[in-house]
Amino acid sequence: LFNGVMQLLPECSKLKKLCLAGFNISNRSFFKLGEAFNAQNGCISDLHVENCKSELDEAFWTESLKRNSSLENVVFHSGDLMQEVAWEIMSAILFSPSKLKEISLTQIPPLDEDFESIVYNALPSALKHQSSLESLTFLEDSSAARMVPRFGPFPHKVLKAIAQHPTLKTVDFSETEGLSATVDTLLNFLVREKNTTLTALSLSGRSSQDFKLKKFWIECIPKLNHLQSVDFVHCVNITSDPLWESAVLPALRQNMSISYVGSMNLCSK
Repeated sequence: LFNGVMQLLPECSKLKKLCLAGFNISNRSFFKLGEAFNAQNGCISDLHVENCKSELDEAFWTESLKRNSSLENVVFHSGDLMQEVAWEIMSAILFSPSKLKEISLTQIPPLDEDFESIVYNALPSALKHQSSLESLTFLEDSSAARMVPRFGPFPHKVLKAIAQHPTLKTVDFSETEGLSATVDTLLNFLVREKNTTLTALSLSGRSSQDFKLKKFWIECIPKLNHLQSVDFVHCVNITSDPLWESAVLPALRQNMSISYVGSMNLCSK
């Protein structure tokens, strides 16, 4: 089936979206895919890769993505890849010559301390490079053991680059470590940089201990008069926090641009 698809792919001159999910394929097959993908340069705008169970040859990704300038939306699920291979692919996506509108990097493997610094040092440059980006998602591998290093909290330089981005509308930090610290810093930068582009902020926490409301938010939220949607996706018991009713909810209502606030146990206009 895979070989048959690869034979047909170069002939599909109007193909716009390529989605690979759950393939158990060899490096040799990936080279065939690379040849077919390169033949479609200037055509494919959506690339979605999810849980491909193989020892991926990152050369395919780096070379193919460097040649392809037509991509607009990329979704990459790292699956069970080694962190070095996963980052090679993520880096190729972030620094692609395509003017990407949406980047979703999901199932990110836990990073050790040394490797984490490499990733964080590269992200500000990548965000500057992708000057047309509208949506950015980071989703960790939630199946990984809780005691291993996690992706996050994001350092100031990354969050500042997000706040300064000229076109970024949606940011999703799902299942990332140190979420409260990340949100505090990001809100601070959004206000300080007078950001007027970010319209949707999506947040997740594994438990109420991972995510805590802060009085600091009460000062920031009314000032972000372009923000339209705040989604506390899996923030358990957020509405039972005393600050929610007394301060945060009134602050959200004070911001007339916000039309949607949601969480696991809250969905209100």
